[in-house]
Amino acid sequence: MKYCKRILCVGIYFLILSQASANGLKHAVVKIFSFARNPSYLQPWVIGSPYEVSGSGLVLKNGEILTNAHVVANAVFIQVVRSGDPRKYTAHLKYIENDMDLAILTVKNPDFFKGTTHVQFGGVPKQGDKIKAYGFPIGGNQLSITQGIVSRIEILPYVHAQTNLLAIQTDAAINPGNSGGPVFEHHKCIGVSFQSLVAGGTQGIGYIIPVPVIKHFLKNISNKRFGVPVLGVFWEKMESQDIRTYYKIPKRRTGILVTRVIYGSSAWHILKPGDVILSIDHVKIANNGTIPFQSGERLNFSYLITQHQIDDILHLSILRHGKINNVNIRLLSGNPLIPHPQYDVLPTYYIYGGLVFTPLTFDFMDSWQNWKNVPSVFRYLYETQLPSRQQKHIVVLIQVLPNKVNVGYHDVQQAIVKTVNGYPIRGMKSLVQAFQKPEGAFQVIQFSSSDGDMRIVLNARVCQKENAMILKEFGISANSSANLKKIE
Repeated sequence: MKYCKRILCVGIYFLILSQASANGLKHAVVKIFSFARNPSYLQPWVIGSPYEVSGSGLVLKNGEILTNAHVVANAVFIQVVRSGDPRKYTAHLKYIENDMDLAILTVKNPDFFKGTTHVQFGGVPKQGDKIKAYGFPIGGNQLSITQGIVSRIEILPYVHAQTNLLAIQTDAAINPGNSGGPVFEHHKCIGVSFQSLVAGGTQGIGYIIPVPVIKHFLKNISNKRFGVPVLGVFWEKMESQDIRTYYKIPKRRTGILVTRVIYGSSAWHILKPGDVILSIDHVKIANNGTIPFQSGERLNFSYLITQHQIDDILHLSILRHGKINNVNIRLLSGNPLIPHPQYDVLPTYYIYGGLVFTPLTFDFMDSWQNWKNVPSVFRYLYETQLPSRQQKHIVVLIQVLPNKVNVGYHDVQQAIVKTVNGYPIRGMKSLVQAFQKPEGAFQVIQFSSSDGDMRIVLNARVCQKENAMILKEFGISANSSANLKKIE
């Protein structure tokens, strides 16, 4: 009987301890109010009106707040609230890493942190583990706690910046406002909520940024080296015995075939099409491009690369012409021909003779809201084209501001600029420079569009007289974005 009572007492003790610990976790979670202004990529001199975004965050040991980058991107004012406290405190953005969708906030008023606790990070959970997501989803001001299990762990696209990193999938309810809130397993934080899948009638699919990505972000801050490294190759699986025989892969060796190396990338000048990557950092790569992860699980080999920082050295074992070689690659960030989503920066633009030019970017195409409305040529370029020595970025004419200098061209828009006055256009810098060298009395701009090639011819002297008037008539303060002023 005494033995039973002892067990009962011990059980009650651990129940009370567990409840106290759970209550403590609540004091590590904060609600975030972010007021943001987004630029217009269709009218790049315009900045939109402020709008409010709410999210969640967690208190770190050093007295800072971790949240998602998308909660505070383009923010002009940020406030935070503790769980159970109605007072709002002004917060400031200290660090942001859009590629990882993570950010750090600070609060100068020390009163905010009185009564808070900080989270302790755990490891990567296993499939089937029970977890709890804490946060402030839209629809209420009180802290919400939802429970679920880990469905899978894999490399997935982070929507905010179109990067592919390690993520945890769960059936715990993750709704707008949960973003940036901690997810716990046994009272240790195993990640932060950041997005959910709502397409195709799916239900109950949420995603968590795991601790390895968070620690990578914090290490970037410590070392002041920001960005996610990219190898810069296209590759093919080698599951066919015939392709392995053709490339003379030794028995008991596996790997992936390099089919293309991106200009200016980490692998440029080091790897070649036809190389077979056998291992990275001494970890063997399977013929399907996966590596071992935890017990019985596998991940895409890109995980090994994203665990590094920019400027780190990556060690590869490759097979070239039937001979095994060891090579070292200094890791760089990606440099796509069409830039991925950008935040906290204003769009680049240039206006001449009422013609409005801007680089082709993801953000510009996303302005259509529905990608089916984006010109097919732009979508094709985004999906297929890569940077080259001759082409750093693509410049497009997005609209014509009607004026007597451009009569006959008022309906021209969404056309790709090929040359100006005979000079190839490799980016916005070369565009501005080309307009400074007219062909005699004329500016001659050649385009390609979905309707075929065409050209616009403008009187250079008349444009020079009318440029300022055009800007005044349309309420535009400058003929170019600030980053092009030094070129003019």
